[in-house]
Amino acid sequence: MLDRFRRFSSNRYTGMAASLLLLATSVHEAITTFEEGGVGAHHGVIVYALINLAKLMTDVTDSGRLLDEVLTEDETEDARETEDAREAEAELA
Repeated sequence: MLDRFRRFSSNRYTGMAASLLLLATSVHEAITTFEEGGVGAHHGVIVYALINLAKLMTDVTDSGRLLDEVLTEDETEDARETEDAREAEAELA
């Protein structure tokens, strides 16, 4: 049970959803209290949510780059294997 909670809470997409929710609710609060003026806790929450989203977005884009590199390596390896097979066929012929 605790392991499931750890996996859920450490998931980047869970963090992103939580940050978006914090951002949306704090922006709503800032807009509705705009006329009152002053600085409230919601301003700090906006900053925290934006920083957290920026951090999570770099994690997600890094994962995308890594996946792209792996797929590119696989394609390159497949091309080499195909070329080796053609050379072997040419030698047999």
